[in-house]
Amino acid sequence: MNFHPYKKMFLFAPALAAGWLAGCVTAQDYQARMDARAQENQRLLQEQGSKLAGRLESVELDTAKLRADVDAVRAAQARAASGAADTQALRATLGNLEQRMHALEASRDKDKQELVDVLSKKISQIMGGGAPADPGRKRSGSKTGAGGGGDYLVKSGDTLSGIASTYGVAISALRDANGIKKDNQLRAGQKLVIPK
Repeated sequence: MNFHPYKKMFLFAPALAAGWLAGCVTAQDYQARMDARAQENQRLLQEQGSKLAGRLESVELDTAKLRADVDAVRAAQARAASGAADTQALRATLGNLEQRMHALEASRDKDKQELVDVLSKKISQIMGGGAPADPGRKRSGSKTGAGGGGDYLVKSGDTLSGIASTYGVAISALRDANGIKKDNQLRAGQKLVIPK
């Protein structure tokens, strides 16, 4: 039986349409996973920002209290200017208070820098590292495990949220699989089980 080329094309059209629709479903699944990851990253970013903002607020309150103490000592120093011994003691107290105030200001600056660094890192992860890892390809330092999705060797600078995002697992599942109670318990060289 001899078919005209257009008739052959007409016979293959349903198969081509089915293949195209399957590709659309895959793209929709991919977009849904990306949206879920972005929401999780945004939630983590907000949590870390809230914690650091609380620390900054506490340091600023302590700084304001120390400034008030310094002002009170300076006022007392002015009143006691006639007695040399009192003035010497007040100067020592004032120097001590100023040192404490400088230490608190340095701590506040460090906390501000940490907040900027954490936010910058998260934003760059969200903006630059949006493509998920190929599930068929192993990340360096990982190997397939018998009971889970594999093992991962922690490197310096790794975070639970970053590892969870890379492997497409929930942070809580990663914590539970490894008995981790706090995010800051990771250390370089630690072996993590990646759950399925």
